[in-house]
Amino acid sequence: MNSDTAIAERLQLLPARAATFLRRTPVPERPTLPAGVRTSLLDILLQCTASRGEAFVVHQLIAPALAEDGEINADTIDEILSVLDSFVVTEAACEVAFGPNWQAVVAHAVIVGEVLQEDRVAQLPTPIGVHRRLGAWLRAREAACETGRVDQWYRAQAAAWERSYLETRTLRTDETPFADIVATVRDVAAALCMRDLVGTHGFTQQHFDTLVAPWQHMTREADLAQQLQAV
Repeated sequence: MNSDTAIAERLQLLPARAATFLRRTPVPERPTLPAGVRTSLLDILLQCTASRGEAFVVHQLIAPALAEDGEINADTIDEILSVLDSFVVTEAACEVAFGPNWQAVVAHAVIVGEVLQEDRVAQLPTPIGVHRRLGAWLRAREAACETGRVDQWYRAQAAAWERSYLETRTLRTDETPFADIVATVRDVAAALCMRDLVGTHGFTQQHFDTLVAPWQHMTREADLAQQLQAV
């Protein structure tokens, strides 16, 4: 079994696991929740898999089928369970959500979930060019708008890292290294989603490389550091 097949099978199982978890776990009432505790579909998906990337991907697949923002309470639980019971993760659903380059988008999201574990983030070098990449990011967005794929483009970035799991929504003005890292992984997704459009709509190979190169550099540096520590 290759890695792509294994990932696909886990994605297909995740909605059913989330439904089982919800049925076994009482829905807490909002007044009884401790401050800062979240009760959304995404939180449940994260409880049901060891892969944060897989949870982010499946959430982006399911979210359009929900009438609300996915918050779980007594008023929404039946609807959410109905969606989870009926939803099937297929290649067609992935293509609708993320576009024709969905396989690269999903693979990137899963890899990011593995690399950005709490014990590894501190080992990553600081990404470079977060502000300089804005021009390439804007060019990718324009290509997405011109081809009617802007929703897929934003979903691809959310699959790499969900904005609801950020301390700030202004990534490129936040001075913390982690915000730079999140911006970097989302930029890669922005590029991968538009990969088939390189050379058209003003989106060049240089724009694509500008968006993906910092992440490639960071992960190579981190792998080298780990190898040196093991010596």
